[in-house]
Parts: sequence; structure tokens; C-alpha cells
Amino acid sequence: MTSVLTRFGKEGFDKTSDSILIVFSHATGFCKELWKPVIESLQLDDVDILSMDLAGHGDSDRFTVPNEDIGKEFGLSILEAMGTFKNIKFKQVIGVGHSMGGTGLLNAECMRPGTFSKMLLVEPILFPPRDGVWRRNDDDNPMSSRAERRRDVFLNRDEAFCSLKGKGAFATWLDASFEIYIDHAFKQLPDGSLELKCAPSQEAEVYRCATPIYGQLPTIQSAIGILVGEKSTHMPCGVYESILSKFPNKLFGDSPVVLPGLNHFAVMEDPELIASYITMAQNTNSKY
Repeated sequence: MTSVLTRFGKEGFDKTSDSILIVFSHATGFCKELWKPVIESLQLDDVDILSMDLAGHGDSDRFTVPNEDIGKEFGLSILEAMGTFKNIKFKQVIGVGHSMGGTGLLNAECMRPGTFSKMLLVEPILFPPRDGVWRRNDDDNPMSSRAERRRDVFLNRDEAFCSLKGKGAFATWLDASFEIYIDHAFKQLPDGSLELKCAPSQEAEVYRCATPIYGQLPTIQSAIGILVGEKSTHMPCGVYESILSKFPNKLFGDSPVVLPGLNHFAVMEDPELIASYITMAQNTNSKY
């Protein structure tokens, strides 16, 4: 079962077709609550919010490994979570995804075309096939190897906090985002210790799986915007220009939006800036 975090607009659950739904999808190894600073920064009067733990993350069920296409399983998590709003017809449904969470949104749209009016993707993970063939990346995969070595149990909250604060991927995070990670990405064991909800083996499996969604990008009719951290080294230079060119409808023109001074973890570095682009996406009617 997929665990969801919802916030309803001021009119409550029973709304008309004038409503707007924003669906948030987190990155690998993270959790639904990490979108809270972005959600709290939104300059939108009345929208419904849905943020879910993708399969194998947070409070959702583990996914089955090995899995050749984890992006598809993430897409299924998203569609299951959206069942919360199945009786409401929305004026707009905007998907906001970070990293592999963005890939999950694209998979959800391909599985159920017309699900999203627009999608704002923060550095989505999308690779073309190697030598024309979709296959697992089991050999020489530094991200999987690093994930498998990740420490997953700490004596208590203080040890987890002190061991991770300001280090590695967390070096540039805002304090509020890091506190949320500590409070929600771990579960407390009976002896009081903390264990990562997303097991290192699950995280490593995500990095090994292929993303065959790449070949379906031209069929997606949602208006797409891509945000890229200026300092990010997560994807090869120029790859997002190529990815964006495959979508027929675009939110902000033919080039990705570069976020000054930010890296791949822009969502946790500057949630207010991410929220401002969500507001822009909601207000734009342009399809380039």
C-alpha cells in the first residue's frame, strides 16, 4: 500500500471542477514529508495537495526486487495514491517530481494518459538506452555500490543527526529540510535506535534498473518544465536540453530553467524558489 500525505484546499474534500490538484513525487531514498517546505511556500490560494511515499520508501510497502523498470512501479504508486481524489474532476492536475520521482510521474502519465495537465520536473533521471538496448546497470555502478555501503542504523536521533548533518548529499540542505529527513526518513526500532525506512538494498536496486520510459517521451501531451541546478553534476552536461526537446508541449520554452547556485538537491536547498516555479507553472497557459 502507498502511504500518502494530503492537504485539502479551504473548501474541503467535496469540491467542483474548478479545483487544482498538485501531486508531489520525491527522489530516491527520501520521503513524502520532504516536500513540506515547498508546500508551505506555495503562493496559491486554494489547491489540493498530494504527496506520497513511492514504493520501497517511507511508510509505503517495499517493492519487489529485482525489478527491470522501477520507474513503472513508482508510476503505479503515484496512480494508487491519486485514488484519494478519484471522485473529483480537477481543472488542472500538476505533477511536481524530483529526480527519480519525476521519472515516476512520467511513467504514471504514460500508463494513464491525461492524468497530468502539466509537470514540473526537477532534474528527472532519464537515460537513453545503451547501444540501443534497455538493460539493468549491474556492472560498475558507483551509485548502487555507494548506496549498499550506506549506514542504515543509528543508536538514536542525536547520533543520526550528528553523523549526517552537513555531510555528503546533505551539505547544502536547509536546516528545516534536514530536520524533516531525520524525523521522517527513519523508523524507530524497539530498542530506541533508528533505521532508514528505505533500505540500502532498495535504494541500490533503483540505481540498477533501466528507465525505458525514455522512448515514450514524445507521446506525452502534458506541458513539461524542467528545472536544473546550476552546480549539479548528477547528469551529463546538455542531457536535459535533449530530453526537453522530445516533449511536444513545454511550460517555459525549449530550454531547461537553470537554478542559480543550486545542485541536484535544489528541493531541499531552496524550497521557496521551487514553489515559485510551481506557481508560475499553474498560471501559465503557454505551450511552446
